[in-house]
Amino acid sequence: MTRWQIALAPLATAIVLVIAGLAWRSSLIVCVVWAAIVCILSLAVYGFFRRSLPQTHGERVVLKLGAPIEITRDRDAIPHIFASSKQDAWFGLGYVHAQDRLWQMDFQRRIGRGRVAEVLGKRGVPFDLLSRTIGFARVAERAWGMLTPPARDAVEAYSAGVNAFLAQCGSSRLPPEYHLLRCPRPEAWSGPDSVLFSILLGWNLAGNYPSELLRQRLCEAVGEARTRELMPPYREDTLLRLAGAVQGDGSAANAVLPVPGTEPWNSFGEGAGSNLWAVGPEKTESGGAVLANDPHLPSTNPMTWYLAHVSAPGLEAIGATTPGIPGVILGRNQRIAWGITNLNPDVQDFYRERIDPSGEFGEFRGSMERMERVDETIRVRNGAAVQLSIRSTRHGPLARGIMGLSASGTTAGATEPLSFRWTGLDPANVSLEAFLRLNEAQDWQSFRAAIRLCASPAVNFGYADIDGNFGFHASGKIPLRNGYSGAAPANGWSGDNEWTGFIPFEELPHALNPACGFVAIVNTAPPDPAYPYLLSTDWVEPYRLERMNEVLSTAARLSDADHAALQADTLSLYARHSLPALLALVTPEPDTAAPIAMLRTWNCDATGGSAAAAIFAAWTLELPRALLREELPADLLGLYEAYPSWACRYSLNAIEGRTSANGKAAEAASKSLRAALTTLRRHLGKNTSSWRWASIHRAVFPHSPLNTRPVLRPVFSLSVPLGGDWSTVNIGGILPNAPFQQRYLAGYRQIVDLSQPTGRFIHATGQSGHFLSRHFSDFLTDWAAVRYRSMRFDRTTIHRDAAGTLRLKPFPIGSATGAG
Repeated sequence: MTRWQIALAPLATAIVLVIAGLAWRSSLIVCVVWAAIVCILSLAVYGFFRRSLPQTHGERVVLKLGAPIEITRDRDAIPHIFASSKQDAWFGLGYVHAQDRLWQMDFQRRIGRGRVAEVLGKRGVPFDLLSRTIGFARVAERAWGMLTPPARDAVEAYSAGVNAFLAQCGSSRLPPEYHLLRCPRPEAWSGPDSVLFSILLGWNLAGNYPSELLRQRLCEAVGEARTRELMPPYREDTLLRLAGAVQGDGSAANAVLPVPGTEPWNSFGEGAGSNLWAVGPEKTESGGAVLANDPHLPSTNPMTWYLAHVSAPGLEAIGATTPGIPGVILGRNQRIAWGITNLNPDVQDFYRERIDPSGEFGEFRGSMERMERVDETIRVRNGAAVQLSIRSTRHGPLARGIMGLSASGTTAGATEPLSFRWTGLDPANVSLEAFLRLNEAQDWQSFRAAIRLCASPAVNFGYADIDGNFGFHASGKIPLRNGYSGAAPANGWSGDNEWTGFIPFEELPHALNPACGFVAIVNTAPPDPAYPYLLSTDWVEPYRLERMNEVLSTAARLSDADHAALQADTLSLYARHSLPALLALVTPEPDTAAPIAMLRTWNCDATGGSAAAAIFAAWTLELPRALLREELPADLLGLYEAYPSWACRYSLNAIEGRTSANGKAAEAASKSLRAALTTLRRHLGKNTSSWRWASIHRAVFPHSPLNTRPVLRPVFSLSVPLGGDWSTVNIGGILPNAPFQQRYLAGYRQIVDLSQPTGRFIHATGQSGHFLSRHFSDFLTDWAAVRYRSMRFDRTTIHRDAAGTLRLKPFPIGSATGAG
């Protein structure tokens, strides 16, 4: 729903009331009066909500600003912050984040601090239990004290900018969500809040724990041998294909900090990671190094990302920022460009613990150790407070009633409670500082010095510079384990399964200027079988990497258009690889002949306009169900099929006769095809030739938490039709429990040619979080079509394309007040 539709809604409502009243033979005067009342009230509400749109012109006087700063928004609503010091630049970033994304920042802080139930009542309790038990806020408070003075100064300046906006923001000018939910005013922003956000970013990018629980539950249900079939490692043909790849990274699973409207534990399964490639000068038309990146995260409205440019002596950076955190997370400065993909190795473990009857002591190496205890009170709106006693062993907190575990902290069939260990809970986690230093890095050495500080998330940083260098370096604390792989919950009382250290930074995967002329990074196993360290046991299928390698290796010289085309690429190598074997198992029948004929002639390009892409997606969604429905309970099957690499790897093994259930393959292929066609006919009609993949496949951007309100969902949540599938470079994976919805996507894209003083970028929704802003969803259509916005980096271009300039001035020293 656009802002014009919202504005015209009162008039449309009034007309409908008049017509309805006349139809019921009410007097014309009564109808008009009621219509006028409704129209006036609606317009009054509309006008009230518009008061909270941000000021983008003129001047404001603010507290705690060192010197005047200029914030020029270009026609894409991207702020360019010009300051005379770095601290004032971060002040300005905090100010504009609060202007455009205050609700997002405040509600995300509530999620991280476990205070959602204060707003949502009982619906928020499961989310608060998760956050309080894991202890995000407790870790943030401790980590705040570990930052260096320059980093603390930057964060404090950013916090002062957020608070300067709050001081000017009366209750009537708060974002609409505060009024619709009757939420109290946001509290002042603090340094630990920004550290908390960096920890949450690490949590959202570190999610192997659900695969450990899935493996545990499968073992309990069908035994270890069958579990190995259901969660198979790479096939031999996959290993051969990987041998030709340039570089790979991390694991498949991604756990995300949930938002109300989803389950309070991982509900996305395999997120399928991110894409990044860096190309050297000998393979580009411009003769400069190029870096392209599109990280994949859960879709939200607004998105995680906010585009911004900060400029001050010693600081000149533009790209994707995250409201709540000072710094450009992905982007470029005057000398280098950087991006990330999720290395996502195994950095989370569950331990089975032996607890004494009192619940106060845990066994370790024959002795009983007193567990750490933290008591928390969760305040619940319109309900009784929930008292929570959190106990932690030496490994971490006991995960009771969270992450899909029972109230006793066990899985079905298990007896020992599980404790949870994660590198992000280390109080020495100063990853926020890594991004601040990265903004000022000038070469490969200073780039590496910056990312060395990034403990969590564990990611691959891509790199390119103006001198033509290109490469990548992994970062993050990745455990070294004694006696076990970390693939499933380990024995915690014997002392035989402890972390013994971390992979040295210098020995993490990296490359600089490889002879092939490019690096390509997705979420697959390192291609070098001699790599000495275990990063993970769970790897995504390398189809995206293969496609990137295919394009990048065969091109003589890549243009900007070539890079954009690769980010937009929807060729399904999974379809190319598996479809012949699948079609060999089915015989055309009257109701399946036409769809089968379409698949036989399909070029495997999962464009939005393809009927065959819809048929293939629906068929391969149903196939694991047909193979496993009689063997796995429905809830466990639902968790399993959220991991397409495993589900499709197993399905391919089954249809090729490589599993213990070989006899079921042909029957399952036929049954799943008929089920898929029934679903498609229900959604798309009976005329097969008119089917289109994009007619059923949509990227969905739910607002948190108003997506749960049916009346408000059309206003605050967004969606857009897309092509692609889980294996395509332009990622298009769907949720099995919400068929054909895409909720994990390339929410940000950038292409930076270091021979040019600019670049291209975009994120998926819009800069503003305000539903009445014209920048609430203005990126959406272009993002879906893989079009970009310009990285305006010089003042001449910025002022030429300016839509408004706001000047912030420091309040005169000695005055008692001065919010402006």
